[in-house]
Amino acid sequence: MKGLSQIRLVMACFILCSSTLFAQDSDSETKPTPKSQTQPTRQSTGSGKNTSANPAGKKTDSEEKTGTTADLYVNSKVAFELTSSDDASKVDFMEYKIGEEEFVTYTSPIFIANEGIVKVSYRAVDKVGNKENPKTLTVLVDNTPPNLKINPSHPVFSSRDQSYSSKDVTYTILATDNLAGIKEVKFSVNGGEFKTYDNQPIRLDKLGVNTLKYFATDKSNNTSQEGIFVVTTDFEKPVVSIQQNIPLVSVDSKLYTKKGNSFFLKGNDQFSGIKQLMVKVDGASEWSVYKDPISVTAPGQHTIEAKSVDNVGNESDPQKLTFTLDLTPPETKIRQVEVKSDATSPSSAKPAGK
Repeated sequence: MKGLSQIRLVMACFILCSSTLFAQDSDSETKPTPKSQTQPTRQSTGSGKNTSANPAGKKTDSEEKTGTTADLYVNSKVAFELTSSDDASKVDFMEYKIGEEEFVTYTSPIFIANEGIVKVSYRAVDKVGNKENPKTLTVLVDNTPPNLKINPSHPVFSSRDQSYSSKDVTYTILATDNLAGIKEVKFSVNGGEFKTYDNQPIRLDKLGVNTLKYFATDKSNNTSQEGIFVVTTDFEKPVVSIQQNIPLVSVDSKLYTKKGNSFFLKGNDQFSGIKQLMVKVDGASEWSVYKDPISVTAPGQHTIEAKSVDNVGNESDPQKLTFTLDLTPPETKIRQVEVKSDATSPSSAKPAGK
């Protein structure tokens, strides 16, 4: 009669592993079928899942480099337990080896400390000396959590330990893992529930402070620390005003100024602050960066147009000031007139301004 043996990998909650995960050595087909067979199971000493079967699809970098496909992705918290049975002379002992090491007698669950792709070979020997054909389980051991990075679609402006962006900026989460590869990435926006990240750009379009939380788990079930990205989304227009050193004079709905007046711009922004002020004088075709107060010397009508731009690219509504530079003094004439008898006598006239 044939015997049956199993290896169990016991986790916090027992996970059954299909026997198709385990491969026998190629020479097993040419040798007689042994009476005992041994299978591995997985045992976790920590909480939560610490192993996953290798799904079909793209190989990890480690698998590509070694040309070996892992049966399981695990971390070093996983223990492997051997069990075996024989229905004739009974099992005498079980033994295993890790990689190219020599076979050693199995006495307690097996832990694999080193990261990388590891082959675990195992077999049983019955009491009359029959040795089971060795079986091999190939595992990829990864103890390192994934690395995460937030990539904005446009540069984010930083000032006073705060970050600012426009509502047009989107964010992607870049997750990398050096061994097992990424299993899943999850994120939460402004305190909402965590969702699985599907590699689509994330929008943070609430005016003011936005918070993006995120974490990743690799195929060996190592989970990164939760990352937090805080940015202030600014889509309010800044404001701009045109001011002058000497007040303008309004006459018949027109504004006038005298020689020597100068004009300057002021801008204000509630969130990211003013980046630059722009100006056009007398209908110029292009905007120029405002640097110094503006003065005009030619008499007649002039226009000054202004706008402000904040640090995330929002532009104010343009402002326009039209005025006339009056350099011509008034002209006064005097003429002789007939003085009536009740008119003021010369002796009672007062000098101008008194």
